[in-house]
Amino acid sequence: MKKILLFPLSVSHVLQSVIGTFLGGILSFMMCVFIIVPVVTTFTTMFYYKFLVSVLGFPVSLGFTVSVFNQLLGVYFAMLCLLSILPRFSYKTVRG
Repeated sequence: MKKILLFPLSVSHVLQSVIGTFLGGILSFMMCVFIIVPVVTTFTTMFYYKFLVSVLGFPVSLGFTVSVFNQLLGVYFAMLCLLSILPRFSYKTVRG
């Protein structure tokens, strides 16, 4: 009787941890994309653009600078989100 009761509890625990991890990852990703990235991009692109112009000696198009910088930021935040999700996920599955 105990084995029958324990099985659904463990399955629900694993499902809850997986769903919670998934939702947490989505929320942190949304926060990064909609709040942090625009603010960081706006400020750092200005400095980055001035730095590029002073180093290269000729003006680079601002659109090119922004697109390259956005790609780098996107990769960086994606890695951060993955790093925040993976340890929680593996810990829950091993413990559960």
